[in-house]
Amino acid sequence: MAHAIQAAYGLNPKDFIYTLVAIAVIAGITGFVYEEIFYRIDLKKWVKRGSTFGPWIPIYGIGGIFLTLIVYHFRGHWIFVFLMSCLVTGLIEFFGGYFILRFTGKRLWDYNTEIWNWGNIGGFICARSVILFGIGGVVLVYVVYPIVTNVYSNPHGAAWENTMMVLFLVFILDIILAHFLREPHSISGENEEMAKPKEPSKKKETSKKKETPKKKEPSKKKETSRKKEPTEKKETPKKKETQKNRK
Repeated sequence: MAHAIQAAYGLNPKDFIYTLVAIAVIAGITGFVYEEIFYRIDLKKWVKRGSTFGPWIPIYGIGGIFLTLIVYHFRGHWIFVFLMSCLVTGLIEFFGGYFILRFTGKRLWDYNTEIWNWGNIGGFICARSVILFGIGGVVLVYVVYPIVTNVYSNPHGAAWENTMMVLFLVFILDIILAHFLREPHSISGENEEMAKPKEPSKKKETSKKKETPKKKEPSKKKETSRKKEPTEKKETPKKKETQKNRK
């Protein structure tokens, strides 16, 4: 096992584990920053992204680990790295979103409500996200992975390992606490986006309130007409009396 990891990734098992931990943390934070910027453009306001309390999103950390395990083997050709990154992240995003919705009844993201959602499939995946994740896979393999692995030859490599491990444990603890203490938000805008459908209902309420006084107006007219009727009937006998007197 150790020889296989050394041959495939150029690291001993211990350093390889620390590399995956560091990549999970970096990918989770990078995904959070990306979504904060994107939804600031989409919603015209800042919103807290992700279902956790901290500045990271779990699915990006998971995607970073899978990209390292699978896509790194295609590092000889960048186009293969790009295509495989699109495929791997696309599958993770689609099936992850689908099964979360199916088994928990909660949708954590919905591309139906977002801008630039070309090639949208069920709100779980779109061309924009796949292309960006493909570019992210290229950056991960050719930039992030070499930087992370070169840290181990640095005199401060032990401090780096400990820092990444602490952040990773906090990341995992945050996911667990958020699961029990906080309702997951929709990734298509979260609380602010979920509040948008309430606006039309307010308009309807106001329109209904305006309509109610209009309905009362005909009733007043009917009352007045009813009041007038008896007066007219009372007048007829008077006319008859006068006619009799004239006779």
